[in-house]
Amino acid sequence: MVRLSEWIRRTLNEAANRLPAPVQSFTAEVRDTLALCSDDYLLPALRVAWSLADQMCKAEQEVTGQSLPVPRTNWADGIVIQNHIQNDLDNIRAELLPSLFKSDNHDGDGDGVAKHDGSRTQHIYSLGLVFYEIFSGGRRPPEIEQQQNVATRSGDAEAEDFSIQE
Repeated sequence: MVRLSEWIRRTLNEAANRLPAPVQSFTAEVRDTLALCSDDYLLPALRVAWSLADQMCKAEQEVTGQSLPVPRTNWADGIVIQNHIQNDLDNIRAELLPSLFKSDNHDGDGDGVAKHDGSRTQHIYSLGLVFYEIFSGGRRPPEIEQQQNVATRSGDAEAEDFSIQE
């Protein structure tokens, strides 16, 4: 099991190393851009994205039991990749860690799991941020980076949580 950010970095480096020899002499930025567009990166990245979307759909369809993850801008920090066997796309699977289901808005029974975790729009937005990170090679959208920098400076731990008006 490996965290999503580490998986992105590792898979991107593997894809960059498979690029033709002349490309190896390019700057790191150009080389990474070419690696992001290669099948060696895109195919496993699509598999991870599909796995995450599939998990969200299954969680949403369940009437009882597991609730949906709490909408946040930092979902990528709570995702791990399992069974990453090189050249075996069927064994790549993403998994949401239990920390994504925790909320400061407790439901009253003390388990820390929010029963109403946000709107569908918020979940799609959070998943979209993860997809952005996957398909940009580990970068986060500039507005999220700014938001996190402000939160870090002000000590506001809740700045990563957000609400979207539907």
